[in-house]
Amino acid sequence: LSFLRKLLQLWQANVQIIHVHPAPARIGFAKAEEALHLDQILQDIPHTYDFPEEKNATQGIFHYLQNHSVDLLVMIPRYHFALENVFHKSVTRYLTTHTTVPLLTLHEKL
Repeated sequence: LSFLRKLLQLWQANVQIIHVHPAPARIGFAKAEEALHLDQILQDIPHTYDFPEEKNATQGIFHYLQNHSVDLLVMIPRYHFALENVFHKSVTRYLTTHTTVPLLTLHEKL
């Protein structure tokens, strides 16, 4: 995230962090902890959090992009285990060919 942080500072960007979830009120402790960690990383960069309610992550992102002014979509794709990959449709792969907003993907550390 240090690369992203440098870009955000250079561009003097306002960051909108979204987490699409079917039941945002039931987001678990691990996700809340991630949000706090991200809040610390972005402490001197203007940012907001939004938790769109949607069963399908791809649709949730598309709805968000339609209703908000977004200049760049940054995603950190999640790694899935081999068995999950059989059943999991890649949101990132779909968005690379269907979004009208520039897309930057960053790998999460394992």
